[in-house]
Amino acid sequence: MTRLSSFRGLLTGALGRWAAFALPLLAGLALPAGAVEGEVVFVRGDARLLPAEGPARILRAGDKIAPGQGLQTGKDGYIHIRFPDGGFVGLRPASRFALEAYGVDPASPEGLKVRYRLEQGTVRTITGKAIEQDKSRYRFNTPLAAIGVRGTDYVVQVTDNAARASVNAGTIVLAPFGAGCEAAAQGPCDTINARTLAAMGNAYLEYRAGAVAPEIKRAAMPNGAPTLPEEPSPQKRAEAGAALTTVDPTATATANRINDVLGGEAASRTPAPPPVSEVPPSVVVPEPPPQVTWGRWASIATLSPTVAEQTAKGYESRLSNPLFGLMSSSMPETLPKQGVAGFNLRAGEAYLREGASLTPMVLRDASLTVDFGNRRFDTRLTVSGAGLDLPLAATGSVQWQGYLLGDNARSTMEVVGLLAGPGATEAGYLFDKTLSGGASLSGATAWRR
Repeated sequence: MTRLSSFRGLLTGALGRWAAFALPLLAGLALPAGAVEGEVVFVRGDARLLPAEGPARILRAGDKIAPGQGLQTGKDGYIHIRFPDGGFVGLRPASRFALEAYGVDPASPEGLKVRYRLEQGTVRTITGKAIEQDKSRYRFNTPLAAIGVRGTDYVVQVTDNAARASVNAGTIVLAPFGAGCEAAAQGPCDTINARTLAAMGNAYLEYRAGAVAPEIKRAAMPNGAPTLPEEPSPQKRAEAGAALTTVDPTATATANRINDVLGGEAASRTPAPPPVSEVPPSVVVPEPPPQVTWGRWASIATLSPTVAEQTAKGYESRLSNPLFGLMSSSMPETLPKQGVAGFNLRAGEAYLREGASLTPMVLRDASLTVDFGNRRFDTRLTVSGAGLDLPLAATGSVQWQGYLLGDNARSTMEVVGLLAGPGATEAGYLFDKTLSGGASLSGATAWRR
């Protein structure tokens, strides 16, 4: 897909989007099967309920908000909503928000669904236990772009010409409306212009009207509506009010789909275990598990290792791109204050993405150097396969938390990564490269010195 066709798709989606936003809030108050109401647990300042029919009315703690209704806050207004499965929505001042759907019954095809719409202002939301069973049933729409989640606590801000999102916990996918990303759809949009973001401190995704794709901004999200002490702390989940059926996140149908895409080949590039020593087992010293690894998102590839499988092993998801979640067992407590270290590639995996097709690629000629004194890094690698032999390079900064943030203006690939292990002896990063014709490269690497 060329940039011109991408822009045409964006324009087409924009026209449909504004038509949808011009419609009144959903009509009718009867709750569909599986749908639940949220309870207003906190109100401050100017806060109003927007019924499906009739005038707005003052909102009070203890009121119910049903699918098809909206909420609005004035310049001093705050509203906190709790749902039976522990889901949370917090409106900050000068916000207009619609609860389009909230269902918690996974036994019905339409009974498990969450849909939000933010027309202006700032909202914080935490996914409940129901939608954590199937993230493809969740959608958060803004006038410009759609947001999907992978079990998340995040903040969305909408202005006249931009949509922004920052992450407290988990991962989001932000994609502009257009071909392959419609406002009426469910789940994250898996398009070439989608971008992902995991919780990583001072960073946020921003999509501006007319842009081709969202950008990662390396700063705290601008926000004129501060939090209140009554908001949940990041990563906190309320106790669910009802027992919910557990759904296997790596469903067989999805696995079959990805296996077809990869031509039946095993997609794992996890390094083989070290060879068994000839020395009697009593004196063999096992190699410690790596501090840095990655998993695949279940919606993309369910062949091992998935993010869920790596999480079960004790790894925590730190960063992501469209294919992989970069994970580590811990972040370094302190970084070396001086010195330059060279890292060797321990494992790597990459794919050429062309629409729904994934082609495995080979990584070679790889190097990574970290200058701890100047808090800088430089890396190079060559991606080969499918008729390509493409050298890539990136340079960027080392944040005090141990994150690696590539400088896109001075790099030929987008890079986000991290350091790990005592003394920052391990590293890992994800990389992405947009190619002509709508194709792209996505990869994951792990390093050790």
